[in-house]
Amino acid sequence: ERFKLKKGGRLVRDYGCHHFVIPDGVREIGDNCFENECVISLKIPDGIVRIGDYALMGYKGQNIQLPSTLEELGKFAFSDSELREIIIPKSVKRMARAFDGCMNLQSIVLEEGIEEIGEYVFSACEGLRRVVFPQSLKKIGAGAFFGCNCLEEVVLPNGLEEIGKMAFDCCPKLNMVNIPSKAKIGEQAFWDYWQKNRKCGYCGSERDGDGCSDPNCIRYKEIQK
Repeated sequence: ERFKLKKGGRLVRDYGCHHFVIPDGVREIGDNCFENECVISLKIPDGIVRIGDYALMGYKGQNIQLPSTLEELGKFAFSDSELREIIIPKSVKRMARAFDGCMNLQSIVLEEGIEEIGEYVFSACEGLRRVVFPQSLKKIGAGAFFGCNCLEEVVLPNGLEEIGKMAFDCCPKLNMVNIPSKAKIGEQAFWDYWQKNRKCGYCGSERDGDGCSDPNCIRYKEIQK
């Protein structure tokens, strides 16, 4: 009786509790449903396929178990929450900015089967120290780990095909990363890491004085003007 449902099993709001158990039969946690509602714990059953935009923004719990049926994490779904660790199930196909600004998040595990990390999903997770990437991963979106100040090591799968621009920009402690040789890499993807290793911060190529040795790089073109 604490839930209001619409046709199709979409959870649209709560009634002020701090501890919740979502009943079986619900398929979606609606946009803004628990936004900044001081939710301390939430049990999500299998059957949920989507957690909506801003649905759990400001979540106060330190952990949460996402169901194996989950397919989509909406924009800012857990943004600014107090999560310390999260496991993303292999069923998730879409997620963008879902964990933006989770300052206490320290550990992320992406299950085998996940192929894409969306844009800015984990940006500004300043306490992040550990990320487990699956071998199935094909794409990391733009800014996915932008501003993760404590991230020191990144072990990427060999089959990774694309790393978006600024994906690991503003990660000043990053001191070890393996970049797959066949991956397409966006501008400033590893800015701090490349700069520390005296590479061009835009593309990772060898420097040519204050510029870049790669004629296809924006920095090379700027110097030539």
